[in-house]
Amino acid sequence: MHTELLEYLIESLGYTNEEASKAIEDGDAFVLDESGLYDYIAEGLQLDSMPTAIQTYFDYKSYIRDMTYNGELYELKTWPESHYIMIHH
Repeated sequence: MHTELLEYLIESLGYTNEEASKAIEDGDAFVLDESGLYDYIAEGLQLDSMPTAIQTYFDYKSYIRDMTYNGELYELKTWPESHYIMIHH
């Protein structure tokens, strides 16, 4: 997956080879599968500290869409499961 990430950063996002390698090395760009993405969001927002009744109303799909619009998240159409590239700016 490291090679796919490097290629995506260079070919799709316009990073130089050096910039892409540094982003990966520094942890500013990484790949998550779908369940990892949901866990990443839940941890980042500390959803587990909220009452269960509130947690069930959290709209992951809308949040993921917003992350995509903000340039933080890119979907890799991989089979059988999609993977996502997270970019920290």
